[in-house]
Amino acid sequence: MYDVMNVSRRAALKQFVIIAAGVALLPSCLQHSKKKIAGFEKVPIDEDQLALMNGVAQVIIPDTGTPGAKAVQADMFALTMLNDCYKQADRERFLKGMQAFTDQVKKQYNKSFTECTPEEQTAIIKAANGASDPETNDATYFYKTMKHLTMQAYTQSKYFMTEVQVYQQIPGKYIPSQAV
Repeated sequence: MYDVMNVSRRAALKQFVIIAAGVALLPSCLQHSKKKIAGFEKVPIDEDQLALMNGVAQVIIPDTGTPGAKAVQADMFALTMLNDCYKQADRERFLKGMQAFTDQVKKQYNKSFTECTPEEQTAIIKAANGASDPETNDATYFYKTMKHLTMQAYTQSKYFMTEVQVYQQIPGKYIPSQAV
């Protein structure tokens, strides 16, 4: 009446393990999320977002005759400051603003900020510089925060402190023959 398959216990367990492993690995294979930057758990950004931060910093302080924001790694400085020094609400607002900034660029240029030409990037940054109040506009908050952190990274870099504005420790050099 019924045809019974002769399956050994060993073969059944082997098939079960293969199916279970496939089911366990399937979600990770289907997931297309980008890899998060390690070491910055409080600011969960991916490589594309870090490239955006680098691009914005590079437009703010470009490489000219002197090293720019990229040379002093202003993007990593900004990420470290956000991760270590900012409140959770400010970090969330920064990430929300980054997404709003990205959406505005995609809406206007149909491509990401990093894919834009240098002229387009400069135009985007000029528009962001003259944008409305950062208290109400998240994209402006992202830009203003990124600009502040980029300037801070550059002015506190080794290059700036040794080559541009030579730092002298207080009280300075002793000159005994100088009149008081």
